[in-house]
Amino acid sequence: MPFIKWFAKGYGKLNDPRRGYVLTFIISMAFIAIADFNILANIISNCYLSSWALVNISCFHSAYVSSSSWRPKFKYFNKWISLLCGFVMFVLMFCFDYISSVCLIAIMVAVYIIVNDFKPGIN
Repeated sequence: MPFIKWFAKGYGKLNDPRRGYVLTFIISMAFIAIADFNILANIISNCYLSSWALVNISCFHSAYVSSSSWRPKFKYFNKWISLLCGFVMFVLMFCFDYISSVCLIAIMVAVYIIVNDFKPGIN
């Protein structure tokens, strides 16, 4: 993403991304300024559940399309259980907190659209 490169510019002998450190500090202070740990717990739980949901759905997709690079070593892997677990994670997200779930899904869709539009080069 082109706008992230500005934060990744390195400085000094070790090429430290100081702008990235400042961005991380500002984001951290914004969440600390909320100061209501119940809200933070919901946001963190939903981020965790969404990441596991996307991992499970990605595993299902790789197994479903029979990708040549997909070789799961787990003996009891089943693509349909992986899909089911992915959807269960999304359901749990909405059970925990509906508002942060909708916001998080909107952010995920926005990131997908941005990445799809820029089409970054990959090896």
